[in-house]
Amino acid sequence: MGSKLMVAGFITDPREFLELGEKARARGFKKLDCIMPYPVHGFEEAYGIGWSWIGLAAFIALLTGWGLGFLMQYWMHQVDYPINFGGRPHLNAPAFIPVTFECGILLSALTTLGSLIFAGKLFPHPCLKVVRARCSDDLFAILIPANDGEERARAEAFLRETGVKDVESFDAAYMDRTQCGLAKGKSA
Repeated sequence: MGSKLMVAGFITDPREFLELGEKARARGFKKLDCIMPYPVHGFEEAYGIGWSWIGLAAFIALLTGWGLGFLMQYWMHQVDYPINFGGRPHLNAPAFIPVTFECGILLSALTTLGSLIFAGKLFPHPCLKVVRARCSDDLFAILIPANDGEERARAEAFLRETGVKDVESFDAAYMDRTQCGLAKGKSA
């Protein structure tokens, strides 16, 4: 299993968190990542996080859901089981609007959920490492990737220069199967 070394700096102030991302990008660090306990306006620009494809996937699913919902109703009313409702036309588009809308919303919501799970790599894994438990409560973290010891030292020095007191380096890969009791032949 390949290692992916990360240097993490932990802070509690959201303004300092944004400034830290801007300074890290200005210093030349690439592929920054961050962990936030709640959304902070402007973090995308500060950390150089680009456009996401999830919105486009949801919009395409919305249009597909609208089309399929309309075709489903057309097929049911015109082809499969046409009923004469007081001489009204079988293809009655205004009456199809609620179901068409709901089919679009349903498909869009399910696509968004699946896209978020896929893009965030949120699949369940028994050996997943937690950076720090407080990151979901009140702690912000900047994660700087480092490929070797030199990059690690440079990232740690940068974080200490900017006033971050809590700096930690760790291997971001999953734990080894023997560390979490999943190795064959090992009793739990």
